[in-house]
Amino acid sequence: MSARTLYGRKFAVFAAILIVFSFSIPCRRGFETPTDRDYFVKGYVYDYHGNGVLNAIVTVKVNGDVKATDVTDLELEGYIGWYKVNVGQDADIYDGAPIEVTVVYQSYTGINETEQVDLDKAFQAVDVTITNLLVALVAPENLTVANQGTDIVLNWDLPNCDFDNYSIYISNGPNSFNFGMPNATEEDNTSTSWSHTGNASSTTNYYYVVRAVWDGIEERNQDKVGRYRMELHNGWNLVASPIQLGYGKVGIWAADMDADIPGSVEQVVRWTQTGWNSWLSVIPWVNNYTLDPSQCYFVYVSGGGGVWLPEGTLYSNNLELDLHYGWNPIAMPRHDPTTSMASHVTTQVNKTHGPGTAVAMANWTASGWETYIISPPADDFALNDAHHPNIANGYGWFLKCTQNVKWTPPPI
Repeated sequence: MSARTLYGRKFAVFAAILIVFSFSIPCRRGFETPTDRDYFVKGYVYDYHGNGVLNAIVTVKVNGDVKATDVTDLELEGYIGWYKVNVGQDADIYDGAPIEVTVVYQSYTGINETEQVDLDKAFQAVDVTITNLLVALVAPENLTVANQGTDIVLNWDLPNCDFDNYSIYISNGPNSFNFGMPNATEEDNTSTSWSHTGNASSTTNYYYVVRAVWDGIEERNQDKVGRYRMELHNGWNLVASPIQLGYGKVGIWAADMDADIPGSVEQVVRWTQTGWNSWLSVIPWVNNYTLDPSQCYFVYVSGGGGVWLPEGTLYSNNLELDLHYGWNPIAMPRHDPTTSMASHVTTQVNKTHGPGTAVAMANWTASGWETYIISPPADDFALNDAHHPNIANGYGWFLKCTQNVKWTPPPI
């Protein structure tokens, strides 16, 4: 039986009684000598789901006298072991003597309704109920977000545990949740969806977390999904995947953009070590390459541009960047607040791989390229300027290196 952290309203402590005879001949009560028989007690602790519980303190008393105290451990699979009391030598052990089992786990305590010793039984169960002890709360899994009509709709799998309701957290930044103060609740604990009504066309980026709640206590998952609003301007846009969109091929990615900006996405171009490589909407089956979420891509939009509304799961960490000699298209879907300037990126790469590894960084704007060069320092630019209001919002940059290295931007 696997051991898990205890979260249960009720679990059982079983006092198992075993009569052991020192001799091979039958013995009857009244004929035993004080050394003929031993009385054994075995204390089990289970959680709400029937798994052995670790680090619970179990105390067994018979007739008010402590006979065994120990802590449950993994090796013994959630019980405290066998404890022997000699029937003939211990005046507490007799038919009808009260058995009391107490369990302490963290800040919770419980005691059984007192049982009585019955020497005619080989095994005797003793139940303990601990009130106000949390059930094993399970996070809602497979959380997704999508625009549906005028609403942003969340969907998830039903948690496999007892719980009362859901807390819904909403923020406008990936790290701006005010946990403990939910923005909304879903009181139906059989529900697996919730709608952010009327916000599908909002100009705001939204991020969501859904938590299960029991007796006012929330589980603590940090699984985040997001719905972004990205302005794609007429002409070329340097774009990255802001979230785990689940796309494999560039054609699917472009089709998703085109669904929000109909008939406008004409090309998606990537930079490789051998030069430029293009996907064209007029021949979508040709050169339908696989996207790399650690890179950025040029997207050509016609017809005046428009708004792309991607949605999906946020990256929990930054992705490793495979940097080569020369210019590299990079994306940083999760960032450290210190990487707010182009110079911060080059400094951190050079700190990891030695001075002179990263020598320049370039940013594509509506008016063309702006480039930061570290020596001599020139034209440093912000990564969160008006064109890039949030470094994690799906835009990209080009980084120039003098050697092939791998580098992971610092975590948030």
